[in-house]
Amino acid sequence: MPLAALVQGFSGLGFGIINMTTFSFLGVNLERISVVITIIFTVNTLILLYLSHKRMKIDWISVLLISIGSLIGIPAGYRFILLYHQLPLFNFFLGLMILIASLFFFIPFHFKRQMHPAYGILFGTVSGFIAGAFMSGGPPLTLYLYSQMEDPRDMKSTLQAAFIIGGLIRLFTVGIGKAGFSKSILIISLLAIAPSFFMLYIGHLLSEKLRSGLIKKLIYGLLSCFGAVIAINGLSAHLQGMENV
Repeated sequence: MPLAALVQGFSGLGFGIINMTTFSFLGVNLERISVVITIIFTVNTLILLYLSHKRMKIDWISVLLISIGSLIGIPAGYRFILLYHQLPLFNFFLGLMILIASLFFFIPFHFKRQMHPAYGILFGTVSGFIAGAFMSGGPPLTLYLYSQMEDPRDMKSTLQAAFIIGGLIRLFTVGIGKAGFSKSILIISLLAIAPSFFMLYIGHLLSEKLRSGLIKKLIYGLLSCFGAVIAINGLSAHLQGMENV
């Protein structure tokens, strides 16, 4: 989690995708660990928004439209991980999402014309499902917000605001669900908050002083390789299971 918090601190993205990649190799319960990730991610995002408040410029219309979509997508995505996280095929889809999300950061997006703002609901729904299931919902939101803003630097605060609302929606969905919040999840989250905050703050300072382009490329390049491995392993295990039936 500290590395993921560092990346989130200087880029505003990556906390969920890095953690889900790491924990998928450890054989833990991905649904349960995703709840811990959501708690830490939501706290980190609130802190990051505060740290960036001097340059804060939030497009609240875009946040509202994205949030409407998130209300649809996140519960559906969380239901998906709740039902299927123990199946090998889930790892295939997780690896695929990690691979796509990682490759997204290498692609420069340029729009000849602005998308209609109402598309925010569609992008919010898609991002919400991916975030609810795989904790990797940033790329669809980034794509949409790039089309809405003249200066991409204004996107960071709007993205964080949308992430906070999305995180709260996911936490509410978990809370009213069958699995809920266990005592161990709350303890782990509490213990992880301090080191995550420290690394988030370091990442934020680095973003103010360093060009983080090369670092981001190295991290997301590695993640794309890991995503491919996870997807191949998950598909292989699924096919092997079908042969044994």
